[in-house]
Amino acid sequence: MTTTKTTGDVPAFELITCGIITTKYIGPTDHKPGRVKATAGSGRTITLAWDHGLNVTENHSAAAAALAGKLIDAKASDRYTLRGGCLHDDGFAFAIERHAS
Repeated sequence: MTTTKTTGDVPAFELITCGIITTKYIGPTDHKPGRVKATAGSGRTITLAWDHGLNVTENHSAAAAALAGKLIDAKASDRYTLRGGCLHDDGFAFAIERHAS
């Protein structure tokens, strides 16, 4: 399902409503390092090890991008953008935006 929006001079775009991705930090345990888990609205998930070379936002964005890459056809990936930001519970949320042609 998609939602198309046009506002004044702003070009049309579509948000893939089933393409909402949330991310959360999972702290280290005795056996695993810290990591970021990304979850799509469809329930699909991916977990990446925390990259200490990246900041918090970059780690969450990387996890969301990795999951989006699995949800979107690779041939069409240049027509999509992730839009997101921080949530009140220290997680992040991202919407997959499809550029209108």
